[in-house]
Amino acid sequence: MAKAPKPSQTPYSQRPARAFWQTGVGGRTGPELADLWHPKASLNAETKIATFGSCFARHIGHHLSARGWAWLNAEPAPAFAPPDIAETYGYGNFSARTGNIYTTAALVQWLGWATGQPPPNHEYWPHNARWVDPFRGDIEPGGFASPDLLLHSRSITIAALRHAIEQADVFLFTLGQTEYWSNTLNGAVYQLCPGARGGVFDETQHIFTTSSVLNVLEELGATRSLLHEINPNLRLILSVSPVPLVATLRDMHVLSAAVHSKSVLHAAAVEFAGAHSNVDYFPSYELVSGPLAGPSRFDTGQRNVKLSTVDMVMAHFFATADTAPAPPPPKPIAQSDHNDCDEAYYAAFAPGEP
Repeated sequence: MAKAPKPSQTPYSQRPARAFWQTGVGGRTGPELADLWHPKASLNAETKIATFGSCFARHIGHHLSARGWAWLNAEPAPAFAPPDIAETYGYGNFSARTGNIYTTAALVQWLGWATGQPPPNHEYWPHNARWVDPFRGDIEPGGFASPDLLLHSRSITIAALRHAIEQADVFLFTLGQTEYWSNTLNGAVYQLCPGARGGVFDETQHIFTTSSVLNVLEELGATRSLLHEINPNLRLILSVSPVPLVATLRDMHVLSAAVHSKSVLHAAAVEFAGAHSNVDYFPSYELVSGPLAGPSRFDTGQRNVKLSTVDMVMAHFFATADTAPAPPPPKPIAQSDHNDCDEAYYAAFAPGEP
């Protein structure tokens, strides 16, 4: 029987195994994948990394710290605070006490403040006889005792954010979603919809926006410029959070809205990284939500990523630079929605919920 003719040489002939589904993915689980990413510059335990972004970024910072890497904590908790209390009050989750930064629009806003643009100091929301920061949500679980204390705390965080950028070799940001609320009078980008936790919704002032790929690309460009205004040598690593939306305001099922949101962020992040020599994309989203994911990647509610899944994702992050035996996993992060993601407050508005 005659053998099949050997394929002629094409540009695909010299591609590595990771470029083909059969040899890069077929028959493998997430932990079995190899050669997944190649940062454009070396990463090691001495690389000073600042982490910010949505809920999933908290896990990245915890793993960097537990591994003994030079994770930057520019706003540490007071020495007298026990670790569990410090975490409840937003210390040690990101490199400054910003809380979750879900969108690139909000990131540009924070970086603008870090470069000297004045924050809107009349923006603070009443809540149960206390005051909530509309840009940092649950950072003070019971709310601040007064607007002055809130504004002072915010100014400390803005200074810490700038300090983290000044000291870092790498700024790692996890993109979370494309839907957000802002104020038409002053342009302020909120962490949550006014009224969801503190404040009062005003349809004449508060506007809903869904970012496009072009919007995100423009905001990533502004992000890079603002970061380099503070630290010209800073490298940027982008990732996309696999944590889906809690709710959507768009006229579609929340599943479709979540997939669209992540698709927009993924497309923009990969394109932006491909266009800049000092920007990388780390594929955390693909490892959790891609074809290899399966139903076991998330907890029962199909939203919170299992800690074992986070361990697998971070093993791929470290594989490029760190071949030393892995230490014990870091202390588990509380899986409560309210602790992880401020947007979980939207769940209270679901039909039939208390």
